[in-house]
Amino acid sequence: MADSLLRTFLRRLTGGSLQHKRNAGAALEEGKRLSLAGDHQQAALAFERVLALDPDNTDALINRAAIFLTERDPAKALADLDRATELEPASPLAFYNRGYAQFLLRRYDDALQSYSRAIEFNSQFAMAYENRCLVEAILGRNLAAARADCDKALALQPKAASVHQTRGFLFLKLADPKQAVAEYDEVLSQDPNSPLALFGRGLARVKLGDTAAGETDKQAAATIDPEVADQFTRYGVD
Repeated sequence: MADSLLRTFLRRLTGGSLQHKRNAGAALEEGKRLSLAGDHQQAALAFERVLALDPDNTDALINRAAIFLTERDPAKALADLDRATELEPASPLAFYNRGYAQFLLRRYDDALQSYSRAIEFNSQFAMAYENRCLVEAILGRNLAAARADCDKALALQPKAASVHQTRGFLFLKLADPKQAVAEYDEVLSQDPNSPLALFGRGLARVKLGDTAAGETDKQAAATIDPEVADQFTRYGVD
């Protein structure tokens, strides 16, 4: 009699656990679908449902953190990503996103470590190399390492505008305005209204002695984004 009751209890427990997993899986897929559709508020609610059923679901933690990052709430994102990297310590995506959250919080040394961990677990992670290059360029302590990372990112994604934009900034830091112009030209061939590329090219042209063209670029960039100059000044380029 006791054994029969125990078996019944265990079947119910297992069944409930399986049903929770199914519900969590369905909510996770719904959240991903909503996120791709741009409905971040409803996607976040779906991921919260997943985590209510399965608090250790790293996929839900990473996806909810991505929404927090989109909404420029890096502190909340970092809390999710710290947990995700504890649960899944070999996840390149979790470490990459954690690096981005730390970057937004201006915790640059921590961001470097997170990007390095992402690369450790995925040696072909182009965006991790690119972002590590950017952080190294901002810090200015090891521009040779920054150049190596940017070169690797370019080799992995030769046409990516973001890579060329980061390289343009790096070459400004390296006092190589001619190469900076070439990098920003590539960005502008894909997006003629990129304020960062226009302003960066303007700075490079001024340094090359082409003041009129440089000032025209800078004014065009400021028309698109009035705060664009601050982004360069903040990181030691003017």
